[in-house]
Amino acid sequence: MHWPEALSFLLISLLSFVSSVAASTSTSPQNTDIFYWPLSASSPSQASRLGEVSYDPVTLQTSVRSYTPPQKQSNEDLLRIGLFTDASQKHWVGSLTSFSAFNNSAITPNLSLYLSLDNEVYSVAVSASASTASEGNQNLNVEIVRPTPAPTPHLNRPIVLKEDGKETEEIIEKSFIQKYWWAIPIVLFLVIGGGGEAK
Repeated sequence: MHWPEALSFLLISLLSFVSSVAASTSTSPQNTDIFYWPLSASSPSQASRLGEVSYDPVTLQTSVRSYTPPQKQSNEDLLRIGLFTDASQKHWVGSLTSFSAFNNSAITPNLSLYLSLDNEVYSVAVSASASTASEGNQNLNVEIVRPTPAPTPHLNRPIVLKEDGKETEEIIEKSFIQKYWWAIPIVLFLVIGGGGEAK
């Protein structure tokens, strides 16, 4: 391979690497639609849209693009809050919350978006927090919950067995003095006895 060909190959490889890194790090904000439906409803096909949330999985910034608090249609106080994980709106995931989390002026609903390792929302939950807003609160707080790795156990070394199935004797690691104790008298002898005057 000649120098110009090798240089052009190296340059093309470097440019493709840089473009792939730039594409993987610069993710655009993603949108997700959040729905609700009463506990008494028979299927998620009766779900109403609660709002649309935009989130950036890299910076963890969120914004509420639209939000309509649920309207109480019956005496039931429980709502399913969630989303459809596929475009055909057949697979529903979510959680159960009280209608009063949306209807009380002293409470601001907190919407938690649970992200997978692929930065996709796989579940949502609603909790309540104290609000300083006035009557007819139309706010919605959004937070992103990223997966945290599970703790791993600290394992000792594996047990080594002999051919007959018995355990081998454990070799205890010796300290420096235990290994080289015999060198101490030699060094002392050389230091003490080797310093004689020249005649």
